[in-house]
Amino acid sequence: MTGLLLLQLLQWQFRSMKINGLLFFFLISFNSCKNHSQKDSNQISFFEKLVRIENELIGKRINSVSTVLMDSAKCYKVIYLITDGNCGNCLKEGFEIIKEIDSKKSIDNYVIGSNINFGLIQLQNDYKKWIFEDNDNLIRKELMFSLTPVVLFLDTSNVILDLYHPLSGYEQNDKLELFFNRVFIK
Repeated sequence: MTGLLLLQLLQWQFRSMKINGLLFFFLISFNSCKNHSQKDSNQISFFEKLVRIENELIGKRINSVSTVLMDSAKCYKVIYLITDGNCGNCLKEGFEIIKEIDSKKSIDNYVIGSNINFGLIQLQNDYKKWIFEDNDNLIRKELMFSLTPVVLFLDTSNVILDLYHPLSGYEQNDKLELFFNRVFIK
């Protein structure tokens, strides 16, 4: 009798586990769908915020560029601004942009870093030119600590004409093409 009772108890627990397992699977599936839609709306709001910030920055003059670059030359330039904690793939994409601009030899370009390991960044991105240091975050303070990394296209007075945020995993080819057109046509 105890064997039969034990068998019935095991069958009941198995059925209970099966039902609980199905319930658990259903809840996980429902929750992941819910999280996915929340992620999509968060992603949209992220891009909306980014576009708003970018629009606010275009036309803004960055006075500290001359101080950081130790240069008062009045020329068009591209600045790639990076900080510690930037995504490795985002950094790589930004360096590819700078290398592309550099290969055209049509405009001065500079990389400015805040609180980074300069040698490691140069090694990881096969970048052999000088990286200027802005550990006091002078430029980022003027930009109200805008998202980095960012590639800035500046006029002769260091006014932002255009900018591009290299964001790994997001399709931005059209935006990058517009940025390149603006830089190379100036």
